[in-house]
Amino acid sequence: MMGFYGIHIEGDVEHLYSSSDGTFWGTGGFSAGLNVKRYFSNNIYGAFELRYSRNGGLYEFISPVGTQAYESVKLDYIEFPLLFGVKANLKKKYLLIETGMAYANKI
Repeated sequence: MMGFYGIHIEGDVEHLYSSSDGTFWGTGGFSAGLNVKRYFSNNIYGAFELRYSRNGGLYEFISPVGTQAYESVKLDYIEFPLLFGVKANLKKKYLLIETGMAYANKI
């Protein structure tokens, strides 16, 4: 599996950078990995994934000398999701409902 996505950050900048008057916004992200799925019946299954993810943000501020400056925040991590799912057959398509938990470790 592979995916590209955008990140939107909610909340005040003060939670991310103390004593800040800059702007912090999310950047694009990337995720890739492997997925193993095992059906226990026709419509119930379990899945295990091994996924690499990279995302982060960009912080824009005015430096002490009065110029515009930027800092990049990048997060690289490995995720290990363990999922449980149900496949619901519709007339021409099907619907997958999944839930589970994941462990992640920063690289």
